[in-house]
Amino acid sequence: MKRKRRRRLGMLVLAVITVFMITSFAEKSPVFSGKNNAISEDQAKNLNNSGNNSIPPPVKPAPEPKPESESSVEPENVTKPDPPDAKPETPTETESQGETESKPVPDPTDKSELENAVIPVKKPDPKPPVPVHPQVQEDRKKFVALTFDDGPDGKYTSAVMDILDEYKVKGTFFVVGQQAIKFPEVIQRMKNEGHSIGNHTFSHVNMPKQSIEEMKEQITKTDEAIKDATGETPTLFRAPYGSANAQVKETVSQMSKTLVPWSVDTRDWAGTSVAGMMGHLKKEISPGGIVLMHSFGGKNGDLNNTLQALPLIIEYLQNNGYTLVTTEVLLAAKG
Repeated sequence: MKRKRRRRLGMLVLAVITVFMITSFAEKSPVFSGKNNAISEDQAKNLNNSGNNSIPPPVKPAPEPKPESESSVEPENVTKPDPPDAKPETPTETESQGETESKPVPDPTDKSELENAVIPVKKPDPKPPVPVHPQVQEDRKKFVALTFDDGPDGKYTSAVMDILDEYKVKGTFFVVGQQAIKFPEVIQRMKNEGHSIGNHTFSHVNMPKQSIEEMKEQITKTDEAIKDATGETPTLFRAPYGSANAQVKETVSQMSKTLVPWSVDTRDWAGTSVAGMMGHLKKEISPGGIVLMHSFGGKNGDLNNTLQALPLIIEYLQNNGYTLVTTEVLLAAKG
């Protein structure tokens, strides 16, 4: 019995001691006491110096929120006024090297900003070019057309085309219907080499002396001869001797023809010398001029003066800035 009492007494004493130790430890421990668990900077340094890395770094306590005063609380549904110097800014997009920037629009009340502001100006769309004849060049004001009447024949007409081909020049041939029937191959060459072909009546008649029906017949029969040789009907017409009164002009117009006069007569048909022909040309030529020569006929049937003067005429015109074109091109350039 005595042993049992001593054992119980010893266990009681041990329990009291244990409770006392636990209570004492809890008061000193910051975890169980509820006190701030922060440590001082000196303690942290000592711990670091001791090499003990198991203790976590100090944690600073969160500041306690301050109570808001009544004056700091803003009432709801109250619109704040704009600051006195505030200026509205509207972002505008400007692209620079693939990036987009926002720039403020100048204040319309600030004159200095408006003066320095760069305002984009939209350029008007370019006007489309005015269509012109394919052969009309920039030097259209100095066009000249070389024309040859009364052909074709078997001698001079081909020789004239040889000279034109040598200088790469295109001419206009006003052909007589009777001759076109005799030399269709020469008419075909005119077309193949790019020369213009015009109607010069069928039998080289004086048109004002003809009746309206006779004039129409002269033009129609020549159109047929040219079409048989080339497959095309000409639109140009030149009256023999340049004789055309109001009745002739009306008839030509009714037949959808363009009456073509001349401005320079070389007088090769009269057997004029080469020097004389060049004198006529130099005196009378001007931009837009139409030069009259012949590819058949002439005085006593001789047109050697034409063949001798033609190269000189071409060189003179080209050296003086003229461009030699067909009659259609010249008339198209005049508009």
